[in-house]
Amino acid sequence: MKARRPSAVQAACWLDVKRKYLEQRPELRRVYLTLRDIAPYGPAATKLEFKVLTEATIEDRGEIYHSAMLDLGPASVDGWLARLVASELGVERRRAPRFGRQGTGDRRSARRTDQDRVQRNGVPQPARGRSRIES
Repeated sequence: MKARRPSAVQAACWLDVKRKYLEQRPELRRVYLTLRDIAPYGPAATKLEFKVLTEATIEDRGEIYHSAMLDLGPASVDGWLARLVASELGVERRRAPRFGRQGTGDRRSARRTDQDRVQRNGVPQPARGRSRIES
């Protein structure tokens, strides 16, 4: 059987898979793929942070199948995309500041935290031992 090579149809399928990544965020953590001929995809897969799982290579009916995994990280698809963009732009990626006690990124949360402190103590008090903006 002839090995499959990158094609326009395959590119469309891969874009559809990426759309599925976005739909599954923030729960999606890892993506796996299996290929018979890994060579044509190596450079692109490496740039996208896929790692070949050499221990998962198998042979079936005389055909060798290679597996690779993309670990998106704890920030799921959004963190992975941020890493890719930072890499392409040649910039160091920094964490976005988080506001409030819960680190939700919501400024209203920080305001509610201040309001809670005022209600408990009667006067605004600075938070002890931590900054309102955490990185």
